[in-house]
Amino acid sequence: MKKRIITLIIFSLIILGIKHISVFASQDYSQQEIRFPQTPAGQRAADFFDAFVSMDEVRLVKFLETCLPEQKLKQLSSQERARKLLALKEELGEVRAIKTQTPSPGEIVLFFSAKKKLWQISLSFETVGQEVYLKALTIDEAGPEALLPPPSPLTQEQALEQIEREVGLAVAEDKFSGVVLIAKDFQAVFFKAWGLASRDFAVPNRPETKFNLGSINKIFTKIAIGQLIEKKLVSCDDKIGQLLLDYPNPEAKEKVKVRHLVEMTSGIGDFFGPEFQNTPKDFIRHNQDYLKLFATKPLAFEPGKKQLYSNGSYVVLGEIIAKVSGMDYYDYVRKNIFEVAGMKDSAWYQADELVPNLAEGYTRQISGRGESRAAKEERSNQERSEKNKEAKEERESRAKEEVAERAQRQRPIHSPVDEMNEAEKEEWKKQEWRRNIYTRPARGSAAGGGYSTAEDLLRFIQALHEEKLLSPEFTDWVFGGPEPQKETNQVSLKDRRKNRNIALAGGAPGINAVLEFDGRVGWTIIVLSNLDPPSATAISQLIRRYLPK
Repeated sequence: MKKRIITLIIFSLIILGIKHISVFASQDYSQQEIRFPQTPAGQRAADFFDAFVSMDEVRLVKFLETCLPEQKLKQLSSQERARKLLALKEELGEVRAIKTQTPSPGEIVLFFSAKKKLWQISLSFETVGQEVYLKALTIDEAGPEALLPPPSPLTQEQALEQIEREVGLAVAEDKFSGVVLIAKDFQAVFFKAWGLASRDFAVPNRPETKFNLGSINKIFTKIAIGQLIEKKLVSCDDKIGQLLLDYPNPEAKEKVKVRHLVEMTSGIGDFFGPEFQNTPKDFIRHNQDYLKLFATKPLAFEPGKKQLYSNGSYVVLGEIIAKVSGMDYYDYVRKNIFEVAGMKDSAWYQADELVPNLAEGYTRQISGRGESRAAKEERSNQERSEKNKEAKEERESRAKEEVAERAQRQRPIHSPVDEMNEAEKEEWKKQEWRRNIYTRPARGSAAGGGYSTAEDLLRFIQALHEEKLLSPEFTDWVFGGPEPQKETNQVSLKDRRKNRNIALAGGAPGINAVLEFDGRVGWTIIVLSNLDPPSATAISQLIRRYLPK
């Protein structure tokens, strides 16, 4: 499943599945004359950006050794952290830098455009005596509203009222249908539903409606493998061949470790592709059914050398969980995660199963007959590429101005429709909503496609944070910390918990879901939608804009 957010916390990557991310190419970086604050934090940020965009490993290692406390470097060396960042940079495309912002003396944010989208990269520093330490680094998709001046400080009540108004506008414009739950310290302060779970029968979404989570399900798989590692039933260093004797790829059996699968550095690719398109979705009813879509293909790279989003890696983890535990993958997660967390309305339902309170997915990304929307887009792209070079250069030269102009004239709710010209908008309006039954398998996998409710996800994130699913060290690992070692410096429970945060998202035709948690301020944001992305991610961005910091 596609995902739309990437978060790096102290450079321990939590890859959530963005397929297209870009961070400033060096020539754009210099051309835009980005200026950083003349402060210690501003200088640190400038050093990082310069080393990162130029892919200078030596300077990046020096930055990390200077900005990270010794305890963090003992958990994961500066060289290993630098390699993770360089692997990410290798996946990045060309972008155009827009501007910097300084929300506070210790925070630096740089905005950039790429592939007609706006992104932001943020660094947060903490000053201790004469030293300036890096607390967090995040890369996230941003809406045009991010370039607007921050809203005036609002009370919690005022913020929730504004959020409700903005979501109502999105619903009226057919940009959102689903559920929003906002919690403070795990207590819901806002919980409402909009739109229809079934457009066929005019059944409304309700707070208890079940939605497809897309790739958010991957976190359940990571927790499950963590539990088995804790029990010493499997090791991060175990290879596929030691655990799955009949795995059909000799190279992967010999080279790919559990660690590579979890970190998406395995070289195993995605199951989306021609095989998936040509397979009747009714034939995909179990995690093991996905293996035939990718398992025999050559590795894309030497395991551990690069990082590439990989649904296939998590399907393989699902099979390892089943083999090692002696339980079906779905049963293992239900018993050891869902039941422990009190998640009574979460499961991998089959497409033809009769399930109460389940939302149908609706998409405009497929057409009813003739040429599909995807094919139309591909043909349109080819036609545009044949236009003369002068017109192309003119469009590119206006990219920065267009992003800024949109930010000034648009409301916070943003969707791909806002990027269309008038002819494209008219075509979009003619495109009917259709059920997504032919775009998704009959059942999800260890990589995604399960269902849950907003309340179940709140129970889950609380149980995870309170260490009911894993030990403190492995809980930190799931939240993006380093792989637990036999000997690590102990951190107080209070300090460990207050710095935990995570951002998860899942998306596909007719599916978009977001789960965000920030232990530093206590907010949990859950947005579930049964429309195309970015129906939920746009709402989560809006919520973050208004909530008190």
